[in-house]
Amino acid sequence: NWAWEIDENTFDVIDVDFFTNHKFSTVINYILFLFFLILKIAFIGSDIYTAIKLIVFDKWSSDITPFISYDICRWIFIGCILLSVLLIVWNFIYGLKVYYTRNISLTYINPIARNIYCLRSYKYFCVYNEITSDNFFSGLVFFTYFKLRNCLGLICCDSPRQIINLITIIKILKFDSSMVSVIKNIAATNKTEAIILSLMTFSFIIWFIFFIEFVYAILFFLPIYYRVVYKLKFKYGLKQYCCIKINEVIQNKIQ
Repeated sequence: NWAWEIDENTFDVIDVDFFTNHKFSTVINYILFLFFLILKIAFIGSDIYTAIKLIVFDKWSSDITPFISYDICRWIFIGCILLSVLLIVWNFIYGLKVYYTRNISLTYINPIARNIYCLRSYKYFCVYNEITSDNFFSGLVFFTYFKLRNCLGLICCDSPRQIINLITIIKILKFDSSMVSVIKNIAATNKTEAIILSLMTFSFIIWFIFFIEFVYAILFFLPIYYRVVYKLKFKYGLKQYCCIKINEVIQNKIQ
């Protein structure tokens, strides 16, 4: 049973000091980890701020009103953000459950649990940092698994409001080719709306990058799933493949 097999490696049975190093690449990766974590927190904060502002202010500048009704636009935007917050809370609760298992494979594939361990100690980050794909196919499996695993928030929480953002941005660019100058012009009369527009633009750019990655993951999924399940005989799918590969990496490192 693969679930029992991955239970062999936990933080209780390995010496994390063995993995600890201060190589330049490892330190840079840790700095990048902290940077992107702060960016995610800022992204969540900007969403909450935007939702509060949209609830408080009941009208928008006529120059940037989307093609659909403002009331519909406003509540779709608020609903998506609130749903996103609820999903984050749920993932955090589940992530804590995985965190307490202390299982290296399971915590690695759970972003919340992995982030907690990495913040808890640089030593744990070094353990995770040693987990790398040994070939192109393995890297593709990991990429596909993680992108599809997190697709619920992208599709249900982010996409509807980002489509509204896109409509808004397109309509703004009809008036001026420079987004910066548009924001400055709006700020001259309404600073609150300028802040909201800036946050909408920022969140749209981030979403677009994630959405492109999601599209690639969809294209890769069927051929990868077929090979993993039917040729390599991982009958429980991509999660089993990832966990077993992580377990193998750890075993090879400590032998």
